[in-house]
Amino acid sequence: MSVTTSQPTKRSNSRTWRSLIPQSNTAISAGVLVLVVIVMTVATNGLLLSPATLSVLATFAPEILLITIAMGFVLLIKEIDLSVGSIYVVSAVVFGSTYSSLGAPLWVCALIAIAAGGAMGMINGLLVVGTGVTAFIVTLGTMWAYRGLMLVSVGGSSISVRPDDGDPTLDILAGNPFGIPNQVLWLIVIVAVLVYLRNKTRLGAWMQATGSNERAVRMMGVPVKRVRVFVFTLSGVLCGIAGVLQVAHSNQAVPQSGDVVMLTALAGAIIGGVSLNGGRGGVLGPLFGGLTLRVIGIGLVMMGVIEYWTNVITAVAVILTAWAFMSFDRWRVGRK
Repeated sequence: MSVTTSQPTKRSNSRTWRSLIPQSNTAISAGVLVLVVIVMTVATNGLLLSPATLSVLATFAPEILLITIAMGFVLLIKEIDLSVGSIYVVSAVVFGSTYSSLGAPLWVCALIAIAAGGAMGMINGLLVVGTGVTAFIVTLGTMWAYRGLMLVSVGGSSISVRPDDGDPTLDILAGNPFGIPNQVLWLIVIVAVLVYLRNKTRLGAWMQATGSNERAVRMMGVPVKRVRVFVFTLSGVLCGIAGVLQVAHSNQAVPQSGDVVMLTALAGAIIGGVSLNGGRGGVLGPLFGGLTLRVIGIGLVMMGVIEYWTNVITAVAVILTAWAFMSFDRWRVGRK
């Protein structure tokens, strides 16, 4: 008798545990962020939430968060973009160089830089769909090509952007009139638009379907190639905006490599619950994942941990998070 009753009980307990697992990876990412904030706040004796620290976070985080969201969109369609760091840096340099060489109004220079980012992203997409070469190889090549063309054009020195004609563009982009850096306000607006695009439009559904089962959605008439080109272009635009914001608050464009930016964005998207197998991911997840990495980095610096250990701890966090999401996916469907 005991044998016949134990099996239903075991299955019931299993279903109970599965019911406790959030169905959305975004919710899990938000929980991870809250947990990390609590741990780091305790470890830094509350300094993490001090006005000075929050100001630093609000000033520098929006750029990498935009690039992380861009990476999340590319991963959603089961691709990868290794050139996001280069597009980010090149867009910043385009912003600074067009102003210093052409003397055009700053708002025009900003639009040119964003358009340049979108053009580089579109080139990535067209190469992927036109050649059939995997995005990993294509964007690995364009990562070096974009960076090389930039260095040939402007060299390796920084470009100063300090208008003396009363142009308010930089203040609009990265000022601080209400006690909150304008970068944060721009980030909120952009995230709101992207959330609507991802969750409320047919294009957003096509993105997810393309990453889930490209062959099936193509047979249903979904323009898969155009969706892919659009996502790569969107990624480039977001990286271009990030480059413009970087110049706006620092007053200079630095032709740095961008490798760390790319790796950080990829790690943030993974922590944000975006599946490397495509078909799963949103906007808020990568946002939370990128914030988690920034909080970890700032918290460890405040604790006096050297940068090398910060990299190690971040790498461990990415691996554990990826493993956790894989485990959650198995538990959700009842597999062991």
